[in-house]
Amino acid sequence: MEGPRQELLEEGKMLNKIIYRFGALLCNNKIFQHFNKLKQQEALSLRELESLQLRRVIGLLNFSYKYSPFIKRKLDEAGFRPTDLTCLNDLKKIPLTTKSESLEFN
Repeated sequence: MEGPRQELLEEGKMLNKIIYRFGALLCNNKIFQHFNKLKQQEALSLRELESLQLRRVIGLLNFSYKYSPFIKRKLDEAGFRPTDLTCLNDLKKIPLTTKSESLEFN
């Protein structure tokens, strides 16, 4: 009896996947696209993953430096520019900030 029951469970899992994907396409295609990107990233090598992380951190740092006077001041005081970030180990050079510092600045 375990065989037919197991087959039904597997068919149910497959049906759930199909329903999820169909629902995602109907409701919000961006969620489905993001999910697919995450699935692709699972297969990245360590070098590719570190490269992706570095690009994203650089983008975040550039945005923060441009639009946050607090972050710009903190980095300027430390003598650090977003262009100084060339590898993930350079993250150690970025000064730490606290919530109280941010609140005092604002």
